[in-house]
Amino acid sequence: MGASTHSYESTDILQGIVYMLLEVFDATSDLYQTLTIKDKRDLEQKLRSNGYPSSRKLEFIDDAEVNGTRAILTDKLALLRRYEDGLRDAGPTFAVGDVRGD
Repeated sequence: MGASTHSYESTDILQGIVYMLLEVFDATSDLYQTLTIKDKRDLEQKLRSNGYPSSRKLEFIDDAEVNGTRAILTDKLALLRRYEDGLRDAGPTFAVGDVRGD
């Protein structure tokens, strides 16, 4: 995950929250991938320590990894789509959120 590309100092409260949540989805995806790699490495070490020959290649077929990554991306895109729908339907004031300037 790279540096933040959005400024949260604007008056568009809802927009700031949405962009922050999008970055949380990115961080979640990165963490999921890191933990998946660690699980594979731990399994390989366990198999090797139990006598699985190092001359044999280990191949992992893990639908859960693909489905987990896909689920995170799908939820991220759904959030962005809902925000864009609201912005299109309600106009630029939608991005400000429910804030009153009293």
